[in-house]
Amino acid sequence: MKFDFEKGKQGLIEYFLREFERASMYSLEYIKECDDMDDVKSEVRSFNVLEEVNFKLIGKIERASTLSLIFGALDDTSLEDADEIILSFFIEGLQWESQLNNK
Repeated sequence: MKFDFEKGKQGLIEYFLREFERASMYSLEYIKECDDMDDVKSEVRSFNVLEEVNFKLIGKIERASTLSLIFGALDDTSLEDADEIILSFFIEGLQWESQLNNK
């Protein structure tokens, strides 16, 4: 197996972009179903916070120069305690998607 740091970073970035896209779709569906303007405003505010956090996370991953910085950036994310899955992004030949499905 071969370790590829840049490929792993790119894989993580793509993963979080997909997660953000999925959250965007859910948020839009929720807004469509809202009957109250206060609910819409609340959802928009929540989504804006999510967007900011997501893009800060992606920035941290892009700037990371070591694996420990990557692990630090992933605190409080869906992958926080998924060390094997995180490492699978960096080690060629491991299937991170199948590991996510088995979790």
